[in-house]
Amino acid sequence: MAEYFAYINIERKEWDYSNSINLTYIHTVEEDEFKQKNNMRERVEEFWQFLPRRTQAKFIVHGLIRFDEIAVIDDKGDNWNKCPHIYVDFSDQSGPFSKLWRISRKRSW
Repeated sequence: MAEYFAYINIERKEWDYSNSINLTYIHTVEEDEFKQKNNMRERVEEFWQFLPRRTQAKFIVHGLIRFDEIAVIDDKGDNWNKCPHIYVDFSDQSGPFSKLWRISRKRSW
């Protein structure tokens, strides 16, 4: 669902992340919007790279879509995204997901 640049300091028991840019790919049609998002990503990543390597992390959010809650699967996609589309009813609180996991992963690469 989402991945963000993060900071984690285990000794101090501190952590934080920037929700300014979601690192998961999101299709953008407008060139100006793409340039703006790319510029923001570069700025946030530059700051993140400045942090000590041992404190660099990613904050990741996974979402579960239950099979029995899938209404329709379109295996062809559409004109913009030629990949399968999964249609699920949305709830007010969690969107299409029945469960969310939030994970912070310390940099190991």
